[in-house]
Amino acid sequence: MDKTFMPALIWGTVCFLLLYCTLPSDFAQWWQVHQQFGVPMLQLLANSMIAVIPALMPLVCYVILSERVSSNKGVILVIPVMAWLIAKLVILGVLYFIAAKTGDMPLYAEGFFSLVGRIVTPHWLINALAYILTIMASSYAFWRECR
Repeated sequence: MDKTFMPALIWGTVCFLLLYCTLPSDFAQWWQVHQQFGVPMLQLLANSMIAVIPALMPLVCYVILSERVSSNKGVILVIPVMAWLIAKLVILGVLYFIAAKTGDMPLYAEGFFSLVGRIVTPHWLINALAYILTIMASSYAFWRECR
């Protein structure tokens, strides 16, 4: 394995595990639900992708940025946070579209931004701030190790 990708993989994995800290219990829960109720593992995996995809965004950004670590520290701190936030919004958009299509809800009944307004509560903002600080700390450690 190339040495330039090692810090990206290490700090990306650490960041993933800090963002998705319920992974071990989710494995146990998936297994129990699969064994007891016969829910297909693919359906359980698709359901968990809502949490996995945003948590993997910093890892993807670190791998992409591992060749360009000499760039500005601010860029390396901000890009993974923005990728995480964009992934959250894309997943929310997909879920909104699915709810509108399967629930026979007209798209104009509740707009996307009013739905976002209902989701963004003070509790969600505090959790998002903790996630952002975790991503920025991992990004800084990645930048320090690579420069």
